[in-house]
Amino acid sequence: GLSAHKTKMAATREERKIISESFAVVTKSLQPSEVIDEMRSKGLLTKNEYDKIFTETQRQRAASMVLQYLEIKQAGSLDKFIKILLHTEGQEYIGEEILKLRGPLPPNKPEYPKSSLPLDPEEPIPDVPQITEAELKELDISVTDSGDRVYQMRSSPRGLAVIINNKHFHGKVLDSKQKKREGTDKDSENLRNLFHWLDFKVVTYKDLTRDKMLKLFRNLAVKTDHRKMDCLIIAVLSHGIKGQIYAADEKLINVEDIQSMFNGRNCPTLIGKPKIFLFQACRGGTFDDGVLESVDGVGKRPTGGDTPEDVEMGLSLSAMMDVAKQYYRDHPEELKEGIDGIRVKIPSEADIIVLFATAPGYVSWRNFGFGTWFVKAFVDSMYDLAETEHFTDILLEVNHRVAVDFTSQQGKKQIPQVQHHLRKKLFFNPPHPKPKYI
Repeated sequence: GLSAHKTKMAATREERKIISESFAVVTKSLQPSEVIDEMRSKGLLTKNEYDKIFTETQRQRAASMVLQYLEIKQAGSLDKFIKILLHTEGQEYIGEEILKLRGPLPPNKPEYPKSSLPLDPEEPIPDVPQITEAELKELDISVTDSGDRVYQMRSSPRGLAVIINNKHFHGKVLDSKQKKREGTDKDSENLRNLFHWLDFKVVTYKDLTRDKMLKLFRNLAVKTDHRKMDCLIIAVLSHGIKGQIYAADEKLINVEDIQSMFNGRNCPTLIGKPKIFLFQACRGGTFDDGVLESVDGVGKRPTGGDTPEDVEMGLSLSAMMDVAKQYYRDHPEELKEGIDGIRVKIPSEADIIVLFATAPGYVSWRNFGFGTWFVKAFVDSMYDLAETEHFTDILLEVNHRVAVDFTSQQGKKQIPQVQHHLRKKLFFNPPHPKPKYI
């Protein structure tokens, strides 16, 4: 009866032995926040187990809890865990080490669908609602708003956070030194951990060609139903030049075109909601030598391994405003938003904020060890301030940290730039305790 069923379903003695022997490498290196979402979706963690790991403040303790819970799961759970590790950026090494103990995995089985592996940008994002073209045409684009000048940020998840991490480049445009962006995986990992903490559903794509990037953006803008989510974040880590970003095949995409795909006309399920774009790339070849300022007690941070991204992207704020003003003169029709039952009009380009790693015309610096100056300062500032401050104030702190705390060995400086069309204050209201080991 029941006891026989338990014996059949429980982890085998060999699986428990492998889990036990994996303890050292897992507790030393595993980042639990990177894998527990996927473990939960695969049935490897109950909600209670997931919550206990998530709120554990010590990383090593959280990692050991992952193994403790895995040990009591049904036979075959270890293989699912290994596959998750092998397909999670930055955790592959752990999966490979466990495989040395386990031996080769059997061929993929249907219980681990392809969509759960590295995501195809042309496919719908797993567990995210889709909307049809017919539904879009009938969509009521009125948005109820409390009128308190603060964006709603209460949905769970808060929204999608999409990271495109272009590390390897293949083509005839970039020189040999630019073919691999060392340090970018650290940026991607840091952003993923941050967005998880903020309660976003995080999806990461690596080394996308221009065609795949554009298909992903169209999928997100037109086919994805954002109505039950409060926000969207898109972060692109790559090279760039003159208002454009490089794809992995060294073809260019206009930054302005990316933004316009998500405006009110082209992405109606996000009308009235904040849309955040983060572009980590150079915007020119000019080096900033800095100017002297007398500041008591402020030290610079010269770090070995810093390298300029060497290429450019972006538009100046004034240029964007001129384009927008002319556009609205030519296109007076606007979208509607309801505030306390009163219908008012908002521009289709409203509620967008764009973060650039550096000012127009200048290089952006990247460290092989901790990633880029900008992403490092952004992530640290968000952890420090997101529980109490609104977004644009946090970005002032980001600018300050990049400008003051970082200096290349050659004495070069950097300053990020923010371009925004927000209408309200944006508080992230993180629902989870801040991990102390982050």
